Amino acid sequence: MVESFQTVYSASLGWHKSGVSEGTKSVGWEGRGVVRGDFTWGAGGWDFLFTTVCGQMRLNVNMTHYRATDDCSVTA
Repeated sequence: MVESFQTVYSASLGWHKSGVSEGTKSVGWEGRGVVRGDFTWGAGGWDFLFTTVCGQMRLNVNMTHYRATDDCSVTA
């Protein structure tokens, strides 16, 4: 019952996933991968708020050094 209510409620009011994309890049000394999620908050067909969330992982070729960031660009 709770899941059914949550499904109906979130379908008409709340955050909705607008799109998810991913990208990779190899620059020789490290591999880079990024995931981007676009979200919209709205109700009844009206959208009010928009936000983007990103997560990036970089791993050097030595497989020891890495870095995680919330940067959306794999080129920087």
